[in-house]
Amino acid sequence: MDYVVPAPEPAPVTTIAWRIQHIAHGNWMYWEHSFGPAAKTFFDLPNFGTAEEAIADLVASQQRVTSELAEMDDDGLDGARPTHFGVTWPAHRVLTTLLEEQVHHGAEIGLLRDLYRWRR
Repeated sequence: MDYVVPAPEPAPVTTIAWRIQHIAHGNWMYWEHSFGPAAKTFFDLPNFGTAEEAIADLVASQQRVTSELAEMDDDGLDGARPTHFGVTWPAHRVLTTLLEEQVHHGAEIGLLRDLYRWRR
């Protein structure tokens, strides 16, 4: 998972694999710092060599976040949570950000799959 600093201009089109891992890593990092022990960084997260491993990691990361959400009431959603980039947000903003990432990059994955199928 490469994050070049500074980012190249224009940014390259990323692969389906990169997007799957990006979603999973985001889930893990927000969970880690907003609801978990806040011990890991992006560099601690594994990179997978097969689609099966990456998809299993994505599903596991989504389950972790979904479990957290299932346990929350309205007060919990309004509660302050730290983030991995040093600011505090209400839990609902953390979870909304993760949902937006799932939708945004999930749609990109669908589009890339459609383009690949069309090209063949």
